[in-house]
Amino acid sequence: MGLEKAVIKYGKNLKEEVKVLFNPSEYVISTNNSYRAQIAPGTDNLMLQFIGGGTSSLNMTLYFDTYTQIPLKNTQTDSMQTVKDSISGDREDVRLYTDKITDLMKIDSETHCPPRVVFAWGSLSFNAVIESVQETYTMFLPSGKPVRAKLTVSFKGIKEAANNAKKTVLHSPDRTKQRSLRGMDQLWNMAGEEYGDPSMWRVIARENGILNPRKVEHGMVLKVPSIT
Repeated sequence: MGLEKAVIKYGKNLKEEVKVLFNPSEYVISTNNSYRAQIAPGTDNLMLQFIGGGTSSLNMTLYFDTYTQIPLKNTQTDSMQTVKDSISGDREDVRLYTDKITDLMKIDSETHCPPRVVFAWGSLSFNAVIESVQETYTMFLPSGKPVRAKLTVSFKGIKEAANNAKKTVLHSPDRTKQRSLRGMDQLWNMAGEEYGDPSMWRVIARENGILNPRKVEHGMVLKVPSIT
């Protein structure tokens, strides 16, 4: 079985692809959640509000080399001059290959945004857009033509909305219910638990006619209104 080349698929129905010259020696997948820090009203308590989750990125370095693509002559049957001519022979500009990847960051005239891509290699199939590419050229011919390069590529993951909805089941209140303040709870604690957003304490306060949230008695039964 031959060596499987990593590819970057793109285009309509992902029918087109760019093959890398050399498979990456490693890649890094990162997953992040987003939070916003805020202070609860009238206190010095720092609370974190969950903004969104599941964003992922794929990062790697890809190498390109057109200098060694021309094979050397067999030194046992050819003269040293022939070998020297082969070494000094013309090579392709390595940008013929690197540009195929950087071009995937250009805005598509129909969609008005860069194309969606899939980095596929073995069992990995990463659905994404290319977020950034850093090009480093490391070898040149006497003419200045680059023949060796490395690209540091960052892919930003994309989740299909339909698939994400199936995996994530939310349990936010879809009807009004009642809760009592427990222990040292405040309205913003209750809002954080019920709505995932402490700043929505005003919704509970308004529903229950509360003017000063710091004067609510613990054990008091409150209505938690629906947000749908």
